[in-house]
Amino acid sequence: MAATEWFLLKANDKEVYGPVTLGELKLWAVAAKISPMDRISNDNRASWSRAPMIPDLQMDWLIELEDDHLYGPTCIATIEEFIKSGEISGATILVNCLENKRIAVEDCPAFTNILANQENQEEESSAKKIKEVKSLKKPLFSGRKVEERLLLLENNIAQLRNEVGGLREALRDLKSHISR
Repeated sequence: MAATEWFLLKANDKEVYGPVTLGELKLWAVAAKISPMDRISNDNRASWSRAPMIPDLQMDWLIELEDDHLYGPTCIATIEEFIKSGEISGATILVNCLENKRIAVEDCPAFTNILANQENQEEESSAKKIKEVKSLKKPLFSGRKVEERLLLLENNIAQLRNEVGGLREALRDLKSHISR
């Protein structure tokens, strides 16, 4: 078997994919389809290595998550997916395993465009919501409707208080019955 045939063993379901070329395996890594726990083989599945140990996959980054947890090593494409999904922010710290350097996502040139696009989308979404709220001209309730609604709510509260009182009494009875 040629050394150019590669296999991917997914950690989550133990499914094996391949044989594929190294080029296709790289495309999977760039598409964030390979996780740090997945294993790779290029010797017809005789031995397996963790995906980040394959230099060609460029899984060179750790992501510092909350509570001092780390995710990775992973590749830039996966970090981009995490940014787009909102799982990490510009303030999230990345560690480049090759250079042993820590850098905030917002300070890493590779992610400048993605962060800018995300901020624009958030601003557009906020502006749209403000516009929708301002467009609500009809009040929820008119004067008489407000009085009717308040009366209904007061009746519901009184009914709930009665139910709570009954439940408290039943609980006292149950406790006294248990303690006998």
